[in-house]
Amino acid sequence: PRIDRFLYLTFLRRWRHMRWYSLALGVVEGCTLVLPTLLILKFLGNESSLGLVESFSVLGSMVVVYLAGRFSHPQHRTLMVAIGVVLILTGSVFFGLLYSSLGVIIFQLCNILSKPIQEICFRSTMMRSVDYAAGIEHRDEYAYLIDNECVRLGGRLMGASVFLVLYLKVSEEIALRVAIIVVSLALSNKIWLSRLLNPKENISGPGLGER
Repeated sequence: PRIDRFLYLTFLRRWRHMRWYSLALGVVEGCTLVLPTLLILKFLGNESSLGLVESFSVLGSMVVVYLAGRFSHPQHRTLMVAIGVVLILTGSVFFGLLYSSLGVIIFQLCNILSKPIQEICFRSTMMRSVDYAAGIEHRDEYAYLIDNECVRLGGRLMGASVFLVLYLKVSEEIALRVAIIVVSLALSNKIWLSRLLNPKENISGPGLGER
């Protein structure tokens, strides 16, 4: 199909809420994209240890995705978001306090459990928001998808910048201990945003953030 325009700066309120949701998730992704690998190599050993941990991480993520998809319902999205936020924040705090191989294992375990839960909730909420916003504003769905990717990329750059600034301006230890805690706190606003975007009392309707 012909698409005349797909870049916009203004959107209805529901999609603006969705943008903040994407930004918060991107901030955490920017810091956790490479940080677990660095932590494993620093505290647990060489590339063999990294491969072993990552293999178990993939298997753990598969189990979480299956269970979440099998037993969760739309009205559980906000609860799942809250669980994911608590998990990643718990892992971050434990690592920051312990700063050891045990702290890395706890953090990685929490990250394994949190990431797929967050992604499942985000994707389902985003697609619901795209359908609603496109129907109201009469724009192609691709405009919302590319806007989401741009906002999420901006969040990733912000999360990576937090780590780099702490690493270059303070110290490596402070960067590793504090950066992940700081960016994990960015996820806390997702609970409020998820309540706006997925109200329990009207899970199939427009929702509070759409009016």
